[in-house]
Amino acid sequence: MPRHTSSLQNNLKQARTSAGLTQGELAGQVGISRQAYSSLESGQSTPSTEVAIRLAHRLGGRVESLFYLPEQPPVAIDAELVSGAFCDTSLNSPDQRARIFRVGQKLLARPLSGPENTRHTVVAAEGLIVPTPGAHGLGGVVTVQPFDLDEVDSPTLAMLGCDPAVGLLETGLRAKGVALVAGEESSRQALMGLANGEAHVAGCHLLDDATGTYNSVWVRQLVPFPCTLVTFASWQQGLIIAYGNPKQINGEADLGIGVKAAAVAMGMEFIPIEEERYDLVIPDHFLSETSVQVLLDLLRRPTLHRRVESLGGYDASQMGIQASAN
Repeated sequence: MPRHTSSLQNNLKQARTSAGLTQGELAGQVGISRQAYSSLESGQSTPSTEVAIRLAHRLGGRVESLFYLPEQPPVAIDAELVSGAFCDTSLNSPDQRARIFRVGQKLLARPLSGPENTRHTVVAAEGLIVPTPGAHGLGGVVTVQPFDLDEVDSPTLAMLGCDPAVGLLETGLRAKGVALVAGEESSRQALMGLANGEAHVAGCHLLDDATGTYNSVWVRQLVPFPCTLVTFASWQQGLIIAYGNPKQINGEADLGIGVKAAAVAMGMEFIPIEEERYDLVIPDHFLSETSVQVLLDLLRRPTLHRRVESLGGYDASQMGIQASAN
């Protein structure tokens, strides 16, 4: 149970116990007596700013995670709903879980429920979209209540696209303190979201029939600012059929079309048709962002190349190679 005075609560006992320290040991390490520390932990006294900072440093947390005011109402702020997302925020509607993240100067909200949500796993949310009079429907500004404001302001990489392999980036990014906010979109929709300032990165695999090249022509058509193309991988696209091909399929009946990695994951047969290149499109004005630099470094690592190729049907030999789209 948190300890508190009439105006200040604390989690000192929980943090101290987790750190494996006695009251006397922690008191000595922050330069106060055991009696003074005991008074703080029991809520009978309030720490000075210096002592609060010393405790936070020693216990590996933030001051506000150790000491906080009781029953503070949730902070409510405005965020821009991502394009194409429907969110009913009428007064009688329930709160909706959402990804809340920043791209440049924009604070954006992506609902985690509704028909546009295609994820079949539980995705962590940064907060809630709450009812707001006169602000419901498609697009526009919504009111959000972040669970943790520090989390919303921490480094984030917002990425749109349709390659499931980009999920392998999440662990590497998190290890460097960057949260991945991935939205599943077609290549064209991903580029349009990028153009609207709703992502740092868009993945695409769009062939230009006139030139026989992938992605650069489409980027120039759909994105109104200079961008850099970074190769992610080439994949095999083909027909996905039941194991053993019991119907002896040679046409397009009784089958699905997808990447080889999907067939491998589902234990099905795969008949290759063509190879496509999947590029990550990054606006040049985001290239110096910390989160983007972490991504570019990650793409150069052979470990990631091996992880992607292990999915089946991927060639990651060109991963991380950059080219201008303009």
